[in-house]
Amino acid sequence: MPVTVQKKSSDPRYLSAQVLLKIEEKKILLDQVLDDFSEVRQTLSAKDNALFNALIYGVLRSRSKLDHILDHYLNNTSFSSLSLTIQTILRVGLYQVAYMDRIPSSAAVNTSVELAKKLNESHATGFINAVLRKITREGIQVPLPTSSSPEYIAITASFPLWLINRWKERYGLEETRSLCDKMNEIPPITIRVNSMRTTRTDLIQKLSRHARNLEPTQYSPLGIRIFHLESPIETWPEYKKGLFQVQDEAAQLIGYFFDPKKNETILDACAGLGGKTGHMALIVQNEATIIAADIYPNKLQQLSAEMKRLQAMCVTPKEMDFSKPLSTTYNNYFDRIFLDAPCSGLGVIRRNPDTKWAFDKKDLKTFQRQQVQFLEHIAPTLKPNGILLYAVCSMEAAENEKVVQTFLKKQPDFDIIFDKNMLPNFLEPFIDENGFLRTYPHQHDMDGFFAVKFTKHPA
Repeated sequence: MPVTVQKKSSDPRYLSAQVLLKIEEKKILLDQVLDDFSEVRQTLSAKDNALFNALIYGVLRSRSKLDHILDHYLNNTSFSSLSLTIQTILRVGLYQVAYMDRIPSSAAVNTSVELAKKLNESHATGFINAVLRKITREGIQVPLPTSSSPEYIAITASFPLWLINRWKERYGLEETRSLCDKMNEIPPITIRVNSMRTTRTDLIQKLSRHARNLEPTQYSPLGIRIFHLESPIETWPEYKKGLFQVQDEAAQLIGYFFDPKKNETILDACAGLGGKTGHMALIVQNEATIIAADIYPNKLQQLSAEMKRLQAMCVTPKEMDFSKPLSTTYNNYFDRIFLDAPCSGLGVIRRNPDTKWAFDKKDLKTFQRQQVQFLEHIAPTLKPNGILLYAVCSMEAAENEKVVQTFLKKQPDFDIIFDKNMLPNFLEPFIDENGFLRTYPHQHDMDGFFAVKFTKHPA
C-alpha cells in the first residue's frame, strides 16, 4: 500500500517508518523524502526529532545486519517474503532492541505492534509481537559466515555484497572492512569559515557556546569540525550573519584545487545548493563573474538565498540543462568551469546511508555515460587555455579514471593539467602521479571524492 504523509502525526516511530517505506517504494533518496516531512518535523519536540533521525539513519546504516538477524528468527518464513511494510516495522523494532539502550525492549516491542496498526497491518500484530519478543527473550545470537569472507563484512558492516566484492578487489579485505567501519560512523558537521567576514580562530571562539567540541580541520585552512551540537546550526546568529557555510573538508579541498582567479568568468555547473559556489566567491573575494547553473529551479532559489546570506555578490544563478548541447552563444565563453557531476554518491555514504541501497553496479555505467555526456556538452564553452575541473563524490573507477579516459578520447583538444609546484602544500597528500585528487573516508576522515583538471588547447 503506498505511503502517504500523515500531517497530524507526532509519533516519531510512525514518521520514521513512513520515510523508510517511501525511500523503497518510490526509489528516491533520503534527502528528497525528508523534504516532504519538513513541516511535520517542525511539530516534533527535540527528543522526538532525535528519535526520528536515529531510527531512520540507524536502520539504513544497519539494514543488512538487521535483516540477517530477523531472517534467522523467522523459522520457516524468509524475511524477503514479507511485505515491505512488515519488513520496515520489524527493522525499526529490532533496531531499538539491538542498538538503543535507553529504550526498554518491552517498549520497542509494544510500539512496533502499535506501528503495525497505524500502517494498516493489524493482521500481522501477533506475528510481529512474537518475532520481536523471541529475539528479546533469547538474545541476539545468529550464525555468521567465516570472518575472512566478503559475506561476513556485507552482513556485519551492513553493505551490499556487490560493493564489498568490488572494494575487496581494489583494497583487499582488511582495508575494505576499515572503509566500511568508517562509513558507518556518524560524521561531525564540518563548516568552512567565511574569511571575508571573520577568522577561523574568532569563529571557533564564537561557536563554542553552541557545541561541546570544535576543532580546526587538519588540511583545509578554513575548515572547522563541530561535535555535539547544543542546537540546530540554522538557529545560530553566526550562521544567520553568514560567517560560515556547511561543507565537508574534502569538498573544501576540491575548491582550492579548482583555484579560481579574480576577474575570470566562471561556470559552476550542477551548482546544487551552492556549497562550492560560495567557496569560489570567497577565494576570488567577490571579484569575478560566477554563473551558478542547475536544472532545478527550486535548488537555484535556495542557492540564491545562500549567496545572499554569505554576501557572495558575484554569483548569478542560471537554469541550464547539461544533458543537452548548450547554446553556441556560450562557445569559448568561460575562463574556468567546475563540473560537480551527478554520480552514485558512494563516497558520502557516512552522511547518506541510504545510498548503499539505492544503486547497483549496473547503475555505475549509467552515471558514467551521463558524466561523459555532461563533459562533452560543456567542453565547447571553455575558452582556449581555460581550465575545466571534473569532480564526483565517488571513489569508483567507473566514475573516475574511466570517465577521464573516455572524455580525452572523444575530445583530443583537451589534456589533464597537473603541476604540483602550483598547488598549496596542504593538497599534496591527495594528488597522485596522474594528477587526480582523491580523498578516502578511512584514510583521511573526510568524504570520498575524486577530481581532475583539464585544459583546452589553444585554437
